[in-house]
Amino acid sequence: MSCVSANEISNSSDVSDNYGNFTELNQIIKNNENVEISKNYTYLPNETAIEIDKNLTITGHDEIIDCNGQPGALFEVSDNLNFTVKNLTFKNICPVLLNLSINTTSNITFIDCKIIKSIDNSTVNITEEEGETSYTCEVTSEIEKLAKSIAGKSTGVDAAKKLAKWVNDNIEHETDNGFYQTPTETLNRKKGNCCCHCELFLQLCEALDITKDHELRIVHVGYLKYPHRHFFVTFDNICVDTDCIFSNPWGRASFGNRDVKCTTLYPLLPLNKTY
Repeated sequence: MSCVSANEISNSSDVSDNYGNFTELNQIIKNNENVEISKNYTYLPNETAIEIDKNLTITGHDEIIDCNGQPGALFEVSDNLNFTVKNLTFKNICPVLLNLSINTTSNITFIDCKIIKSIDNSTVNITEEEGETSYTCEVTSEIEKLAKSIAGKSTGVDAAKKLAKWVNDNIEHETDNGFYQTPTETLNRKKGNCCCHCELFLQLCEALDITKDHELRIVHVGYLKYPHRHFFVTFDNICVDTDCIFSNPWGRASFGNRDVKCTTLYPLLPLNKTY
């Protein structure tokens, strides 16, 4: 996602001439194959999430989708679909999780979208890079062998989904910081913190040459100091969190009550090797 300008809006849930509600937006999506947003939309109490049950592109012009603290997902996406959102801003996402979608097998992509911070109403630019602090180490034969065994005959995105799920299912979360371990060490120990999870997943992707055809980034949310931070990956703008509460990490990301600090394009890591 990249940053675009946005107009300030009120926190009010009232629907005016410039605002529609989720019920209205759901009806527009139901009746059209491609949707172009021309006004802002806000979630009202007791409304349902935005339902996506077909291949669809939603295009905006810097309009705002105000989730109004709605619990759960913004989009409920059926399986095996291609769903793209362009040029929209999301505000007042549930503070527990930035859970933009309920999704298992669909490809969900956000292009030129952003999130308004709840603290100061400023916007998040999640393509801003912190600087060249450190790079991942070389992929070992052990990582390469594992990647091939997990992926089997799958390639590209299908292989990446298998790799992400394997890391999420097999690497234990470790609430520790102030150390660096290589992805091979994470694999051998079968545990690591969120940044360790990210680097292992990315190296598994590199072992299959997936990183040559897709843009993979590490996203750093929160602050530099532990535990007020978290790391996950974006795969061509799709969130992938291999150290989260979800059984399937594809299309999801855990933010907690934190904002995006920066992202770094793999193999650049988002901070020095002391995490």
